[in-house]
Amino acid sequence: MATDKSAETRKLEGKLDALVNLVTQLAQSGVNEHHEAYAASIYNKPLQE
Repeated sequence: MATDKSAETRKLEGKLDALVNLVTQLAQSGVNEHHEAYAASIYNKPLQE
């Protein structure tokens, strides 16, 4: 049972590493800033009646 848990732990750690790498790449490319600006423009848009 201990070996199964170790394999699951390694698999989870690998997925976490991939996620951290993705978030880091997105942050470095400025994609996050674009999403914030887009969300702000939607939020500040006047209502159309």
